[in-house]
This record gives sequence, structure tokens and C-alpha cells, in this order.
Amino acid sequence: MESKFKIITFWIFFAFFLACLFIAIFSFLSKDAAGGEVFLAFAFMFVGFLFFMKKRTGKAIIFLILATGLLALGAYVSFTMPQSLDENEQAAVLQYAEPIVNNLLAGLNEKDQSKFTKDLAPGATMDLDPVIKSYGRYISKSEPTVSRVGEAVKLTYSARFEKANSVVLEIIIQDINGKKFITAVLMSVPGVVQ
Repeated sequence: MESKFKIITFWIFFAFFLACLFIAIFSFLSKDAAGGEVFLAFAFMFVGFLFFMKKRTGKAIIFLILATGLLALGAYVSFTMPQSLDENEQAAVLQYAEPIVNNLLAGLNEKDQSKFTKDLAPGATMDLDPVIKSYGRYISKSEPTVSRVGEAVKLTYSARFEKANSVVLEIIIQDINGKKFITAVLMSVPGVVQ
């Protein structure tokens, strides 16, 4: 029975070791945000494999558990961290996103609630009055930084408003049933707690 357990444990380690190696190489080549976690998982798998080969199964299982946790953390980080886009992808995003953002800001300046919320995701609401009260009219915005967050894209601007010169404006746009919608609008002034 013990030899069967060792054989199964060996193949589990070997499969995880190969998976960690493959993911570490892929993360390195794609400059993935989770590369560090995956590399650590690979290192834990290697050390665990060495313990297993020296017949220290208890320690090896601890390293297997640590490596599994790091791989899960790496997958979570990879999915939730913004990932930069190349120039062609950014141009494609800006082609549909800029009109949506400009419509939102035009609705703000015109104090037109329906225009302001026209491109919000179905069921989402955003009241225009608190935005006007806090920031005033929109004046200008910088070129955006465009990144991908999961299935959505995030545009980050430095914007000027009547009542605040340096507003970080983050707009998240997602494709829902073939149409692009704003799923989040975040506005903040660096150094000001709101």
C-alpha cells in the first residue's frame, strides 16, 4: 500500500512540476503580472520534488500545498491585474471607447442625465448632480492609458474640471451581448480622501 501511495505521489509531483515549469516559462515570455508567484510556485515544487526523492514525503506534501496556493494566487493576480495592450490593440479600443467617454463628459457639461448615462451598462445608474457638485464642468483630459482587466478595458485619464485640476478619471468598458457599455466610472483627486 505504501509503495502505491509513493507512486501516486511521485506522479502528482511530477505533473505539478511540469505544469509549474510550463506556466513559469509562459509567464516569463508573456511578461505576465503573475510571473513572480508562478516562479515561486515552481521553486516550491522543485524543493518539494527533491524532498520526495529523499523519501521525506511529509515535507514534500507541505511544499506541494504551498506551490498550489501560489499557483492559485498567480491565476487570481493574472486575471484581476490590468494588463497593458500593444499599440494596435490600444488603437482598436480607443476607436470605440473615445466616443463613449466623450458622450459621458458631454452629458456632464450639458447637465443632461440621459446623455450622461446613455452608455452605462444595463441596470447601472449614476447620478449626475453629485459629480457636478464635486468636480464642476469638465474642461480637458489627457491621452488615456489603456489596459485590459479580465474581459473589460480600463481607460485612465488625467482630467481637468472646474473645481479640480488633477482628477484621475478611470472608465471601465465591457462588451455585453455585443455592445460596449461603461461598467464603472471612478473619479478621484490624488491626495484627497473622499
